[in-house]
Parts: sequence; C-alpha cells; structure tokens
Amino acid sequence: MPLLHLTFFVVLALFTSVISTFANDITPAKHRLPDVINAYQPTILPVISPCGTKLYFDRKEHPEDIGGIYDSDDIWVSSKLKGDNWTTPKNIGEPLNSSKSDALLSISADGKKALIYGEYDLKGNKNPGFSIVDMNNSDITTSVKPLKIQKYYNLSPNYTAQISHNFQHLLLSIQNKDSEGQLDIYVSHWNEKEQIWSEPISLGATINTKEIETSPFLANDLKTLYFSSSGHGGYGKLDIFVTRRLDDTWRNWSKPENIGSSINSFDDESSFSLTAQNDTIYFVSNDTIALRQGIYVAEIPKKFQPEGFTIHTGIVKGIDCFNIEKKHYNTYLSKLQTIESEKKTILIPFESFQNSHCSLVFTTPLGENRSILHTNEFGKFSTILPPEIQSPLSFFCNNQLSDTYHISKDLFAKKEPITFSVKPNKSFKCIIAAFYFENNSDSLFPTQIDELQTLVEYVQQYIDASILKTEMLRFSIVGHTDEKGNNNYNKQLSIKRANSVATRFQQMLQNKCKIENSGKGCDFPVEVSGNMSNTKNRRVEIYLEYDVPKQELKSSLR
Repeated sequence: MPLLHLTFFVVLALFTSVISTFANDITPAKHRLPDVINAYQPTILPVISPCGTKLYFDRKEHPEDIGGIYDSDDIWVSSKLKGDNWTTPKNIGEPLNSSKSDALLSISADGKKALIYGEYDLKGNKNPGFSIVDMNNSDITTSVKPLKIQKYYNLSPNYTAQISHNFQHLLLSIQNKDSEGQLDIYVSHWNEKEQIWSEPISLGATINTKEIETSPFLANDLKTLYFSSSGHGGYGKLDIFVTRRLDDTWRNWSKPENIGSSINSFDDESSFSLTAQNDTIYFVSNDTIALRQGIYVAEIPKKFQPEGFTIHTGIVKGIDCFNIEKKHYNTYLSKLQTIESEKKTILIPFESFQNSHCSLVFTTPLGENRSILHTNEFGKFSTILPPEIQSPLSFFCNNQLSDTYHISKDLFAKKEPITFSVKPNKSFKCIIAAFYFENNSDSLFPTQIDELQTLVEYVQQYIDASILKTEMLRFSIVGHTDEKGNNNYNKQLSIKRANSVATRFQQMLQNKCKIENSGKGCDFPVEVSGNMSNTKNRRVEIYLEYDVPKQELKSSLR
C-alpha cells in the first residue's frame, strides 16, 4: 500500500448504553424462535447483526443449499419483523456459499465485516482456515480476504471462532497438539506491524479441560468470555459458562460459572452470539417442550452480563491526497469524454475518508487496546470503548498517527458531539480543484466564482478548527491551454487564466495564505491530440501544499 499524505479530524457522537454487572439478578426464560427459522433442522450457528435486525445461521444438508442435501453447510439469513416474526430465510448464495462447508461465525460491532470459515484461492476453491468479508445492506459483498494466522492448524474436523469487536483478538475453538481435550479455546492477537495474526495460545487450564470447550464469545468489554463446555459440570452435555479475564496475559481467568438452568438444559447449548448491548443471547438448545434442537433467544442474567462499555458513533473527515488524486480527479478525467458546458468545474472535497481503515488506540488497566473503525461511504463509523479508558487517546488512519488527547472525566459523558482535531504530521501536496475555460478566454463564469467560494469555505473550516495553520499552507494555481495557436500566445494565455483564478481566490481568502500562480501553456495536455473540443486542456488547476517543519515532524512521530 502506498504511503498516504493526509490529515483528518474525528467527530465522535452521542450514544449510549453502559451495562452494569451490579444490578439485581433476574431469571429470564429462553424463547424458541418461530418455525420459519426452526422448521428445518439441523440449523445452527446463529449470529445476530449489531442492529438486531438480521439473523445469520447455518443450515446443513438443506435441499436449497448450493450442493443440495449433500452440502454440509450453507449460510442463510432472515430479517426481523415486528414482534416475534421473521422473514422466510434465504440462502445468501455464491460465491461465499459453495458445495463445501460454509459458515458465518461473527460480525464486527459496526456491522461492516464478517468472519467466515475457509480461505478462497484464485480458482474459487475453499481451503481450511478463516476469511474476512465486507458486508452491506445486501447482506454480504464478494470482497473476501483470508486471515493469515501464524502456525495455525487444527487436528479436529470441528471448529468455531469469533473476532472481538475491536478486531484485535481472535478466539478459536480448535484442537492442537498441546490441547487438554477434544476442543480447546485459544486466542490469536492482531500484529499491526507484521499485518498477521499471532500464533494461537491456549487460554489455560482454568477454562480448558479434558472434555470439549467450544463456541467462545468475547463480550464488548473485552474481559467477559462466554463459552460452551462439557468439562465443568452442569445441567446436561454442553452448558454455557462465563469467565472474566484478570490480566493482559490472556491465561489468567476467573473460575467459570454456569449461567443457569434458565438457559442451559439437559442437552447441548452452544454456537451462540450476543446482541450489541450484550444482554441478550441467541443460541442453539434443546428443551423438554420441543424435544429437538433449535435456535433460542434469552436474556442473560444480570450478574453474568459484561462489565461496562459505551458504544460511540462518529464521522471521520480529513485530507487524503491519494484518494483525492486517484479516486476523484484522475477518475473524472479518464471517464469524461465530452463536456456539455465548457464552464464545468471539478471541486474535490477534503472529506474523503470513505471506506477507510482507521483505529482508536487507548489504554486500560489491562494494557493497550485498539478499536478498529471501518468507515462507510459517508465516513461514518461506530466503536465501543470501556469506561476505564486512560490517557492518552490516539487515532490512526491509513497507517498515519494522529496527535494524542488527554481524557477528561466527562469526555464521553457529554451528549453533544465531541470533536478531535488532528493536525498533519507529514508535508503533502494534492490537487483540489480544476476550472475549465472557453476557447481563447481567461474569464470565469459567475457559477465558477460561486464554486471557488465553496472551495474557500472548504479550506476555511480546517483553518478555523486549527487543523491547517495558515503559515504552513500554500496554494499553487497552474494555468493550461489547448495546442491551438503558437507557443508564446498559449503561454501568455495560460498565465492570464492562472492570474484570473488567483486574484479571485486571494480576495476570498482575505490574503490569509500564500498563493503562487504560473502558466504551462500547452505542454501538459490531459486530452489526446486531435480531440474536437480539447476542453479538458483549457483549464486551471489548484494544488494545496502543506509544509510541516522538520522539528514538528519529529515530535509528531511515535
């Protein structure tokens, strides 16, 4: 990935739910989902979306699986309606479903990524392992990226896995040479520097026994772990237990507790996921009423719910020159064949952090943590932070480090949006606008003057937010012509065009920033010679340049 020159600021907004473990215990009753979900069996591995509106699950050997009744697993989805009603499940189809084993194992807290079983090769074959896929409103996209785990192997034909909400910890139920029993629970951590998941380590003998430990689910507090086990005693075969992480080694845990007979039965309870609030669980169970396996839902008893956490939503905005030049300007030029109006202008907004990979870095008593932010097409994201977050707080976006912030007691208690301003830590230069002219003209149209004012307002918001310092900011305004006429005339015309834009731009900026203008004549065409209109060659381009002094650059590196 190329090194990107950027600066950005983050708006964290509002919301929401802090969950406490000190409330009175309430014994809930589990509820079997309706037959539209459970009529066909086996139906396993329920995964509820963060918004609670979609339920993904695995149907084995279903006639409508890709491989029909000989297909071991396919991913299906159903949407929640009013009350206890759900839509008729549908098979999500190819390419994620195949004639082999296909399973969705967990969804990120922002709902944008999913963990699935298997690695796909270039020929469409599926190999053992795990992959991450992008999700959208149409359930799942075709973007598939394999999870590379150091020294990963599994001696058992069975498996389960879950990625923590911050995409830093991968919980695995597999069998290795050092396993205590048939399936043990392991953890693998994301190595940002090496861009790989670490070698899985066992969670230790407090959790793992000589029997089966499976279906790990790490709650949003990153401490509370739910899992199924047949080795800790209980009401039946596999029961659901809860334990809490005691330190940052991931090997010291509290004694597992059975979450009770209101959820666990005489048979197996396993393959479960929790809602975003972590107070409700969807799981596979059996009971004396149905006398068969099915997907159930229940409220988790209060004393077994996670410790406090807060869900935040926000927006990432900033200047990303790579995105501006590659995704906007050059794409526009390559696709534009004709221009209906010769006063056409390209204005490129700075808010270009669309579908970016950013992260929050913070410290808790258990050590450093990261929360991965997957922004959508509008730059929006949601993330989960613990209440015991400590200073400093840092942001990364596209591999660049932001300034740090000190955490005040009421920082996340405020209901109004919280603004984090991040200044550039690298010098950069990128094109932000292009204005087009009529033949032999250096005059701007009234609409173009309005568009120039809009561009000034884009710049001003970053100056006002103290993100861009005017003394470090410079604009280069470069004029161009088509190849008609002699070189001397074209050179002078290109200078006049640059002067026309520069004069207006300087007035609107109220002389706050340095502006340099020049003319290149017809030396840098963007349209092929012989084109009838040559409109794109008759242009003025505006470049934004930002120079970070060496001493500031050194102090910003961490």
